[in-house]
This record gives sequence, C-alpha cells and structure tokens, in this order.
Amino acid sequence: MGLVLLLEGAHPLAFPEDLRALRARGLRLLSLTWATQNPYAGGNAEEGPLTERGRALLKEMEALGVALDLSHLAEEAAWEALKAYRGPVCATHANCRALVPSERHLSDGLLRALAGREGVLGLVPFNAFLDPAWKRGMARLPLEAFFRHKAHAEALMGGGRVGLGTDWDGGFGLEAVPQGLDRHRDLRALGDEGFLGGNWLRWLLGWF
Repeated sequence: MGLVLLLEGAHPLAFPEDLRALRARGLRLLSLTWATQNPYAGGNAEEGPLTERGRALLKEMEALGVALDLSHLAEEAAWEALKAYRGPVCATHANCRALVPSERHLSDGLLRALAGREGVLGLVPFNAFLDPAWKRGMARLPLEAFFRHKAHAEALMGGGRVGLGTDWDGGFGLEAVPQGLDRHRDLRALGDEGFLGGNWLRWLLGWF
C-alpha cells in the first residue's frame, strides 16, 4: 500500500515559499484552490484568474517537483495555469462539464489540454457529479450514469488518461453513489486494471 500526499487548496500557504517545508515532508501534488478564490487563483465557486502570487507558486512547484491538480480551479485560472506551469498535471477528482454543466467540472477543451500534457483525469462516482438533475434524497442513479462520463472522457482523452477519482473522504454514503457500488470490491465494475489504478500509477512513475 502506498500513499501520495496531495494538498487540496493552497489556502494554508501564506507565501509561495511556504511550499518548501511541505515538500520536504512528502507533499507531491497541489491544487491551487478548493472552490473559493484565494490569493493564488479563482475557484469553481468564486471564479477569478490566476494571480501573480499564483504564478510565483507555480514556479515553486516546478522547482520542487510538485504536480498541479486542476480540480476546483476556475476555467480562466486553469487555462492560465496550464500556460504558466510546465510540470506534471492531473485532475484528481472532476467529471465532464459537457454532461454536468457546472464550473466544478472540466470542459471538453480542458480535458483535451490535460491529455495533451500527458495528464490523467480522476472520475468521481458521486451522483451529484453524474447527473445535474440528481438531488440528495432521490433514488440512487444507475451505474450507466457513471459510464456516460467515462465514455465521454475516454473519447476525448484516450482510455489511458482516465482513471478512478478521489473525493471519497466523507460527506456522503451509499445513498449518493450509483446502484451496485455497495462494497469496495464493487469498484471493479467501473473499469479494467488501468482505470482502477494502472493509469494513475503509470503517470506517477513517469514523473516522480
């Protein structure tokens, strides 16, 4: 069993150079924001561009070998970050905006750009991320709702660039995931070995 440390949102970093201590303690991935705007970039809940401090943080990330996670970034900020940062890029937990029209998810353009940077997208089997009509308290969605996102992403990025995403850290239970995902072993229904971990492992070994 191995762990790869990700800081979801740069909000705790008062200055870009504060990243150095976290990198020394094992941090390998960083997303610039968690939903809200901060001194580094706009997020999906509070849109805005990449800031000058954000550009400085991306330079620190490049120098330290910390990968960029596009999850939660505002569209404008994501494009600017891709232009400013030349290190490894991924999106650990985001779905397809074409199917769920929300700033929380990645546009087709960003999915293509992510693939062009040899990145990986992590799809999340959370009902609210699969169907915009689903609300808490409604019946669980069929597994086909997840496969629509998987097929859409793979058509744009290629099968080797799409994997199982994170965001299973709490906040919802079985009532909010598709039917058939009742035990950990049921995740095998979502894809092959590459999708379930191989694609992520290949990306990690290629950069770190």
